Amino acid sequence: MVLFGGWDYSSGILADTWLFNGSTWTQLSPPTSPLARGKASMTTLTTGPDAGDVVLFGGCDNSGGYLGDTWVFDGSTWTQLSPLTSPPVRQDASMATVNAGPDAGDVILSGGYGDTGYLWDIWVFNGSTWTQLNSPTSFPARTAASMAAVSAGPDAGDVVLVGGYDSGYLGDTWIFDGSTWTQLSPATSPPGRDRASMATLNAGPDAGDVVLFGGWGGSDYVGDTWILGN
Repeated sequence: MVLFGGWDYSSGILADTWLFNGSTWTQLSPPTSPLARGKASMTTLTTGPDAGDVVLFGGCDNSGGYLGDTWVFDGSTWTQLSPLTSPPVRQDASMATVNAGPDAGDVILSGGYGDTGYLWDIWVFNGSTWTQLNSPTSFPARTAASMAAVSAGPDAGDVVLVGGYDSGYLGDTWIFDGSTWTQLSPATSPPGRDRASMATLNAGPDAGDVVLFGGWGGSDYVGDTWILGN
């Protein structure tokens, strides 16, 4: 597991790289690194020549400027990519890797906040190229939503997006099948929040379920746990 950058209230914006092996954190010293930043988006490449690497996009710098660069980390070295096209600059975009079906390995990026305000555009990254998608439907523009890929069940290969913030804290649930966003209507849903942690269970009897934890609910941090079954 790779961690990069973020915000420390005593030190400001960070640019350090750490590796976690399941029990121990180790700080790495790569020869090159992205600029210090917070609120960047990161996920893992699962197919192709760079399978196992992580990709990082955007964020904000120490002066609050929005970023739009793309970096790949192979476990020892950060490399900046120069795609012909890229998503517009932004922070707090939602990003996840499709892990099943014909689009397995594609990285989906959507939403966030940039120079034009709250965003809802959809981009796919195949390891070298960003392509903007045009969905006939989309969730309302927002920032700091949670996104995870569904890995089992009838929706395997889709990505799920929950919550975020526009002019208020959101609690809606959307699913994307590679071409269309569809709003779900679960019987119960997490209360509105942004910046929640969300990931998919990939093994065991609950494989494919999506787990959401915590976030900011507008007046305080929350510590509840929710599962979206497949």
